[in-house]
Amino acid sequence: MNPVQLLLCLHSHQPVGNFDHVFEENYQKAYLPFLSVYENFLDLPISLHYSGPLWDWFTEHHPEFINRIAKLVNNGSVELIAGGYYEPILVMIPESDRLGQIKVMREFLAKTFGIDARGFWTAERVWEQEVISSMADAGIQYTFVDDSHFINAGLISDKLFGYYNTEDQGRTVAVFGTSERLRYMIPYREPEEIKQYLAETALRVPGALFVYGDDGEKFGGWPGTNKWVYEEKWLERFFTMLRENKSWIHLVTPSEALKMMKPLGKIYVPDCSYREMLEWALPIDTGRKYEYVVNELKRQPIWNDASPFIRGGYWRNFKYKYSESNQMYARMMEVSIKLEKHKEQAPKEARIFLYKSQCNCPYWHGVFGGLYLNYLRSETFKNILRAEKLVNEQLLEEYPLFYEERDFDFDGSPEIALQNKWHRLFIQPHKGGRIVEWDYYPVPVNLLDTLCRRPEMYHTIIQEASTAGGDSGVISIHDSSKVHDITLKDYLIYDPYERKSFLEHILTGEVSPTVLRRNTAPEIESLPCAEYSSQIQKQKQALSLILTASHSIMVNGIPQLLTIEKTLTIRRTTPDLTVRYRFINTGENPIDTKAGLEWNFALLAGYADDRYYFFEDGKKAGNLVSEIDRESITSIGLADEWQRMKIIFTFAEPVRVCTFPIETISQSESAYEKVYQSSVVYPIIPIVLAPKEEKRFRFTVNVIQI
Repeated sequence: MNPVQLLLCLHSHQPVGNFDHVFEENYQKAYLPFLSVYENFLDLPISLHYSGPLWDWFTEHHPEFINRIAKLVNNGSVELIAGGYYEPILVMIPESDRLGQIKVMREFLAKTFGIDARGFWTAERVWEQEVISSMADAGIQYTFVDDSHFINAGLISDKLFGYYNTEDQGRTVAVFGTSERLRYMIPYREPEEIKQYLAETALRVPGALFVYGDDGEKFGGWPGTNKWVYEEKWLERFFTMLRENKSWIHLVTPSEALKMMKPLGKIYVPDCSYREMLEWALPIDTGRKYEYVVNELKRQPIWNDASPFIRGGYWRNFKYKYSESNQMYARMMEVSIKLEKHKEQAPKEARIFLYKSQCNCPYWHGVFGGLYLNYLRSETFKNILRAEKLVNEQLLEEYPLFYEERDFDFDGSPEIALQNKWHRLFIQPHKGGRIVEWDYYPVPVNLLDTLCRRPEMYHTIIQEASTAGGDSGVISIHDSSKVHDITLKDYLIYDPYERKSFLEHILTGEVSPTVLRRNTAPEIESLPCAEYSSQIQKQKQALSLILTASHSIMVNGIPQLLTIEKTLTIRRTTPDLTVRYRFINTGENPIDTKAGLEWNFALLAGYADDRYYFFEDGKKAGNLVSEIDRESITSIGLADEWQRMKIIFTFAEPVRVCTFPIETISQSESAYEKVYQSSVVYPIIPIVLAPKEEKRFRFTVNVIQI
């Protein structure tokens, strides 16, 4: 056999904010059993990367696991790979944070294992050439991308079996391209089939370096893999095959490869990620066209030659595809800039909270839940607010009552932020005058960490599913059908606007919570997206934002003119918000209709017994997924005993209120699933106005700790 080099690198990661039982389950099913098997094959060197959230968790829950890794490092069997400590996408964060994240990881590995870690695991292999300078300045010598990165750079397949040097601003880093072919074979194909692939390639490319780099969770943590990898002894058979063929399959670590092999040349890698990530990043309409083109080309003889030139989108555009991701990113950036500006005064703990908020998982969505998982987004916002609160406490003797107007989310239109001791609210006058983010510092939490229901590529699979059931055997999560519950198709409802708060709807017919939830209410759909003018009124103890817009509406087929003026007031000494409405008939005809006032709140667990609605009597009135329709009430509240807070609406006059949940359908590595996103409180008031007549309506919203 022609000799080949094989570099095996496992990357293991759990997101900041993931449940403790998920960490423990993956530890018991993947991390621990992998190490237990590998300890019998220490003559086969491998590389391991664990993200910061895992190192933190191991330190607290299983320090003996760290001790076992230390022994493998000391005897030279394992080379540990660094990265950004909390697994950020480097291209997403500022240079100072890039250097800081890498520094924290390298210092941890040096202190814990006594090593100078010079390798870098590029999170999700999201690449832009400028990261080379950041890595080099942080002491990194080599990193990993996918072999598709090299293909996108114009290399053909026989040029993929090695490593390249790449450069930015005079700094260089070695880049290994991990094999997509091996990624789909390991651990899903028999070891002999993998051996055959290595042998056949070696005939064509003598001295080839094969690089396998993929998730450690594939070895027991992903659906069906624990039984296959351990009970049916795939991993043991795989290592045995490698040991029996050591004469020509030489396992190497990255550092060994750099010493014994020369680079294949210098290459510049275009902005990209692995193939699937680029597909997930496409907007839905473009994604459908892309899928059609790919499927058509696969039927043609030209496919093999054409496929290297077919690629999806651009990772940063997840912030375009999902406005909620952009909101989270913009808030993180605001705090990062503040910390960097005041880095001498900011406590170190604030910087760690910021780094935790940069964990990549909740900023995108693909085969994993990611952005759709409300608890991951919630933890991101909590860490953003924790960092901001710490630096503010250093800079301010007390929180002032103030407002700020600028383009916080980088969309070209200014937002308005109102702030006091308890709250920071971001209002978008150009998008319905809505509150897009409501930060409540005492918990801390973003009360409007919501997600609207939008179409996804995989929804077609759910719509076409006719029977429930999963897959048999062990297959990649990219190939699994995941349709275990065919009733999910009933929840494929899409929102024409983002589910935020302080939104108005003009309802032209009878409605119910179900009608409102399913978006089948006859209404004027343009109002949640209308542009409002804004005016600030400052008083010594209060700050008010007045938003005004004139709407042309159709009532009983007759065009009408309705002006809506809405005012939001916060105070210096109390945590309540006051909301005032003026509905003015500015037309020549009478108006007889209804207005729905929409408020969304994200309280994480809509089905939990400790999260519920209550009315004037304070008694539980159903959990937060309840559809409620009550007439003539003066108060409604949402209780969250887990986060120890209540949100209470108090109306100046009796009003009808509906409630209903917003639930999305998303995919994870194991199944398509329904995920609670927010609970809607929806007061409905009659608007009966003669020409030039107006109606006023007022209520307060109070957030209290319990």
